[in-house]
Amino acid sequence: MICANCGESMLALELEELEIDYCDNCGGIWLDSGELELALGEDRFREDQLIPVAGEAGTAQGTRKCPICSRRMQIVKLPEGAIELDRCERGHGLWFDKGELLQVARSISIEGAEKVTTLLTGMFEQER
Repeated sequence: MICANCGESMLALELEELEIDYCDNCGGIWLDSGELELALGEDRFREDQLIPVAGEAGTAQGTRKCPICSRRMQIVKLPEGAIELDRCERGHGLWFDKGELLQVARSISIEGAEKVTTLLTGMFEQER
């Protein structure tokens, strides 16, 4: 897979039952649709909770393109936070800039997120 941010090849990392596409160059992460729910627990978090950010002409479009379909992604945010993410409007997945997935996991105070936060911290925090 090619990085949506810098265009470099991404690494496929296995994190428990998740496959995370990680860019070693810029630190970006791609999660296929449903993988964030799998990580955080579908009964506690769903991608449809993400709120589209409004732009001048309605829904804000980012400059990044989906690594699956190459269409420009929609900018979305969590209901309780200011973290903005890129989401493929065709439902292929979510793009996280360096450190954003860890921020999202930490910002969602739900049972089970601690495991994900601990794993992500161990994998990515040393890069700060």
